[in-house]
Amino acid sequence: MKYYRQTKYLLLFLFIVNLGVLSYFIYQSGVNNQVENRKRAEQRLKDISELWVNREFDKLGMPFSSSGRVGYRTKRSMTSADGTIEVDVDSAKERMCMFSPELGERTLILYAFDHLFLDSLNNCWQRSLGHGLEKYHCVLTARIAKLWDKKDTLLVGGDSTLCAPRNLLCTYYLDDLYLIEAKAYLKVPSFVVCVDWRRLDILNSIIIGLLLLGGLVYVLNSNKNGRYETRDSDDLIYQISEDSYQIGEAVFEEKTGTFTCLDYSSVYSPQPHKLLIAFVQAPQHFLSNDDIAGICSWSVDDAGINERRRSAIKLLRKQLQSGESHVYVEHVKEKNGYRMFVANE
Repeated sequence: MKYYRQTKYLLLFLFIVNLGVLSYFIYQSGVNNQVENRKRAEQRLKDISELWVNREFDKLGMPFSSSGRVGYRTKRSMTSADGTIEVDVDSAKERMCMFSPELGERTLILYAFDHLFLDSLNNCWQRSLGHGLEKYHCVLTARIAKLWDKKDTLLVGGDSTLCAPRNLLCTYYLDDLYLIEAKAYLKVPSFVVCVDWRRLDILNSIIIGLLLLGGLVYVLNSNKNGRYETRDSDDLIYQISEDSYQIGEAVFEEKTGTFTCLDYSSVYSPQPHKLLIAFVQAPQHFLSNDDIAGICSWSVDDAGINERRRSAIKLLRKQLQSGESHVYVEHVKEKNGYRMFVANE
């Protein structure tokens, strides 16, 4: 195959580049989806929390009227039979409040009546993640400041082993007096699980990669088949004068040991010189292991004969390939020897 080597390396280069681009698209998709899914999980927590607070408060079966803490105030207070709690309004903490003031009051009442069941709320949140976020796992914690005669309390809903800083999703105040600080944790699966394999850029890269891989396999097989077509032919290796031989695009001069291919020329050392002449003149350009030993003046019983033969052939191959001559020497295992041929590249 003409231009085989250039085509092979070009396809291989394009395949590696495409593989790198595909890896980037996969990573980008996975990481972006992780970020988007965290936002979705946070919004679902807000939605489900409002429903849950109202439901749990209704279970108390007690009348309720808001104290009217809505609007701009510098202080907020709450009075019960146990006493009065008053706090300064903090703009930074205001932005961290999950609920409206009315729902915040209800949350405080739930805690006062030991009805703030965080496990129940976490289970509701986990169930809400079942639509598209099944592999995400959530945990809720609530640290409650000293309230009347109660001590500081830490409530945990869910698997506490997931309460690691890397899993922290958000921090909220569940009431408007900033007494109940809740932390939401979300364990996110690997970015590979979050990849959207339906994205066009990913699909296109996969298709292009398969086409390049198929082209590379085709080129390799075509070259392999092309080589076998020329091995039994003497058309590319023949004598052109008394001491000169045409070997593909190269010319070898027996007397001087000069091997010339296009603009490249080299003089062979004695051993490769003798082997090349023998290969050119041999039927089908094949030499057995014993033939090579005789040409190199070795005894077939010499110690290390096999290693010496491989070294001699390796040296010949190196000199043949240094000029881009496309002349090769292959090992023919079934015949215990080597064959020289010219590849159609």
